[in-house]
Amino acid sequence: MGDEKVVGAGSELGVQYQVWREGPKGLVALIHGFLDDRHTWQRFASAASLDGWTVVSMDYAKGVTSNALDAYATRVAGLIEKLREPRLPVVLVGHSMGGQVAELVAGVSRVDALALILPAPLRGYPLTADQMQAFQALARQKDPQVVGKGRAARTFEADPDAMQVLVASAVNTPVDESLVELEAWVQGHRLGAVPSRAYAPTLVITSDDKFFSPSFLQEAVCARFANVSTQHVAGAGHWPHVEKPQATADAVAAFIAEIRPNLSAPQVISASNLDRTAEEFEEWFFESYVDTWIAVCSGAAEPESMLQYWGAPLHAAAMVRTQWLMSESDVLAQIRATQAPLKASGYRTTKILDRRVTIYNQSAACVDALWSRKGAQDQELQRVATHFEVHRTDNGWRVVAMANTLTDAEQLAQVWPLR
Repeated sequence: MGDEKVVGAGSELGVQYQVWREGPKGLVALIHGFLDDRHTWQRFASAASLDGWTVVSMDYAKGVTSNALDAYATRVAGLIEKLREPRLPVVLVGHSMGGQVAELVAGVSRVDALALILPAPLRGYPLTADQMQAFQALARQKDPQVVGKGRAARTFEADPDAMQVLVASAVNTPVDESLVELEAWVQGHRLGAVPSRAYAPTLVITSDDKFFSPSFLQEAVCARFANVSTQHVAGAGHWPHVEKPQATADAVAAFIAEIRPNLSAPQVISASNLDRTAEEFEEWFFESYVDTWIAVCSGAAEPESMLQYWGAPLHAAAMVRTQWLMSESDVLAQIRATQAPLKASGYRTTKILDRRVTIYNQSAACVDALWSRKGAQDQELQRVATHFEVHRTDNGWRVVAMANTLTDAEQLAQVWPLR
């Protein structure tokens, strides 16, 4: 693999990452694919065309056992929130399965550009029984010589250093982690059945790979994006960023050269605009936010994952305390205080008994929800009505105020009647 030149490294929110270089232009986050790891980006990250950018790669799959794509996206989004600089662009570069993850992150966080290298379709890639068995055998295989032959079959004359990186990443990915990754990209995500929620300019990089061919990617990926372009890297197989790192990095660098932070210029409010905002907001809250809250409370994700939903400062008029939460540490303390008794009681999940949403404009909304928080055997541990005020910020939707109360009501109207 050679000596790695890194500016820094660390671990946040269950994600190990490496900072390959630092610069004032913004953040480029590199998201690996199936059976790969953060090291596969080494030569791509070193390309001169990325001078001036902070370039980070990460390992995000360790310990995930279910709802993998959502869990991966939550982890990556949480890390990006930690690393991003205010008012500087954020670019996500995802390869294969990492393209699925990048799209999900861009749907819930402020991302200024997406570069997807041979992305797996978010809808998934159904395999026959025989194909699935072959991929499962591939996921279980950790003999370097056998792995090398398999990976070489998907490349175009990759040099020895490139092959060493590709073999090492596959061999070093634990079998259980490999099988979870396989199921994730094959099954895909429910949002793959609708137009992409990622509205940032998007570049899809194709190659001579026969599995994810240019025509296949055009139909299965590009057609879902509103603002998409393509770039072909010839002479590369499934890993252009490893086989042709300079050409691939140059394509990404040219694409992001004019990117500026999307600070959401005001738009004329119309009924259709508010309908689109409502659809986007409800997806963000009732799918992404709720799933993450459940994952954190059940121990499947770290509390820091909630920082992509709760802003600071935030005013909380809550059961556990009423105060201004002026920092992220204050927000995390509030979340831990709320969830601690639930965790101690064996919390498993939350059911939404009732809800109502108000969209004020394209940048502000509120939501009321009646939660039934459950333990083992569907036992109700707590029933609580919660109100959230939510604003769109530079980093996406964020809760800016909340209030809640315990209740035994069946409907929100019984708790907070409209007057």
